[in-house]
Formats: sequence, structure tokens, C-alpha cells
Amino acid sequence: MKFRAIQAEGVSECRSLLEKLRDGDISANFIEGMGCTCGCVGGPRTNVGAGDGKKSVNSYASEAETGNPIDNDAVKHLLKHLKELEKTGFDQLLLRQYKP
Repeated sequence: MKFRAIQAEGVSECRSLLEKLRDGDISANFIEGMGCTCGCVGGPRTNVGAGDGKKSVNSYASEAETGNPIDNDAVKHLLKHLKELEKTGFDQLLLRQYKP
């Protein structure tokens, strides 16, 4: 299966995308909708501007022990102990890239 993604940003785009999906006008097999313009950082009802928020998030990320949550031992521990996820097969949850 070929991976075909489509994204929407902001409430108006999300609504339009959902309407197209409802009407069968979407050929994508992966749909992402972000209600906030610019994502959560800098979106509606934020306490800091988008630029400052982005700097803070990037600074926090640069100090993280791992670059990917899946590489975090605490996350691995949590996933191993969540009963519903164990049924899925833990190894399958750790796929790092799409393989058609």
C-alpha cells in the first residue's frame, strides 16, 4: 500500500477536510488535522507567541536524553505493561518508518 497523507491546519481547513472526507473526495489513507494554526505551540489561547513557544519547545527537546520517545526506557517500560498494547505485539508498536 502506498502512503498518501493529507494535512489540515486550523479549524477552517479541518472542517473542509472532514467535509471532503465525508463526501468521498479524499484519496489519502492518512489524515492529520490540527485545530490550532501552527500546531499547539502558538495556537489559539496560548500564553506566549508562536516564536517564543517554538524556541522553548526546541530548547526542551535539545536537552532530552533521547531524540525519539520510543528510545526512552520509561516509555518502553510503560508500553510493555499496558495490557491492551501487549495484545497488539510490542515489537509492532516500535516501527520507526513506514514500510509499504
